Amino acid sequence: MTFLVARDGEIRLSGFEDSVTRFEAYAVSANEVRDPDAFSWVVERVQAVRDFIQGFSWDDALGDFAMGDDNDTETCTAYLEDLSDGEALRLSRELEAWFAEPPSPDERYSPDIVRPLDGVGMAYALFAHGELWQAVDRLGLVEIDGASPGNDYRGMQLEISVVEANAAAGALGLPIRFEEDAR
Repeated sequence: MTFLVARDGEIRLSGFEDSVTRFEAYAVSANEVRDPDAFSWVVERVQAVRDFIQGFSWDDALGDFAMGDDNDTETCTAYLEDLSDGEALRLSRELEAWFAEPPSPDERYSPDIVRPLDGVGMAYALFAHGELWQAVDRLGLVEIDGASPGNDYRGMQLEISVVEANAAAGALGLPIRFEEDAR
């Protein structure tokens, strides 16, 4: 594995294809959105889908959400069971269109996202939560976890030279390499 190092030290996994849709990021298929049995699992697993369903339930006549203010799994499931066939079809189509779009900035660090959105996210996942965690200090990496209002960036930053990091990776027997990012 090759990690590219930006001028500021940010690392990203080289060659990692960015997730371009919510389908990819949340690891959900169009069939799961269309199939009520499979969709129940999606509702249970993805908070953003429960938020979407709650928004769909908005009733102008009531001036409120038809399903109420709670959008937990049980409330969403009960709401879905009460939809007419036409409403269920409309919701399914709207959800398919929503899943076909890229995740919003607010969703970027959702714990429900299964596949990192980009090489920076993948490097973070590998080093901050994956099997490479034990090597972070020896490789000269620092975890940047800015989960706070106005700063949700998460990534790994190299604080030593690429040469030193590669030497440390070799000494640890890790099949990884760091390279300066040409960008």
